[in-house]
Amino acid sequence: MVALSACELDEVLDHVSDARDDARAIADPVFEAAALSLRGLACVTRADGVDGAAAVAKASIALERLSAEQLATRLPALWMHGRSRYARGEFERSLRDFEHGSSIAADGPAAPDYQTVVPLLGGHAKRSPGQSFVPCVAPQRSSPAVNLPG
Repeated sequence: MVALSACELDEVLDHVSDARDDARAIADPVFEAAALSLRGLACVTRADGVDGAAAVAKASIALERLSAEQLATRLPALWMHGRSRYARGEFERSLRDFEHGSSIAADGPAAPDYQTVVPLLGGHAKRSPGQSFVPCVAPQRSSPAVNLPG
């Protein structure tokens, strides 16, 4: 996620490929679904039209196979998947992902990642279609540092 935030998308895709392979090697469908969700978000963020669509579709299949109990252990995957759909203009499907994640969080025990993900899921569920998604633009490495007050 740090590499994604920094727009290091090739690095994200390399890590995701390794994570997906590891998940398959240990037969962990939850870990695999999370890796596929991150791949979908990275591809969409990179504005890879065909690759992005295929990656989001693969993540959809993997997530749909999981129970609510399994999804509760990987709520960030629902956020990533919803964000991918949102970026592709699939607003209703994205909203369903965010609402699904919020309902799982509300019904389940407090897992460590809930405190971070619940506000993300809830905040996105309240957005208007098309609001504030900008594909990643890598920062210029030669830019001078900016000091912000406060």
